[in-house]
Amino acid sequence: MAHTLLEKHLAAGINILPNIQSVYEWEGEIVSDAEVLLFIKTRREHYAAIEQTLLQQHPYEVPELIALFIETGSPGYLAWISKVVAQ
Repeated sequence: MAHTLLEKHLAAGINILPNIQSVYEWEGEIVSDAEVLLFIKTRREHYAAIEQTLLQQHPYEVPELIALFIETGSPGYLAWISKVVAQ
């Protein structure tokens, strides 16, 4: 998934955090699963395309996909995201 998003220029960079243990309710049951968490650095206008890509590739029926907006950041880093991600 990470490579697909980068190849499509939908993200500038992605952090992959392995070995996440998630506990959640699904269809009336408490479930515990090992998962991988992706932090995807992108621009707001690419959320819909990222969502579509991940829903097509993700094995879960309802994968976690949330957006956390950048309130502020170093100017150079934010400029890098804007330069790398398709506009």
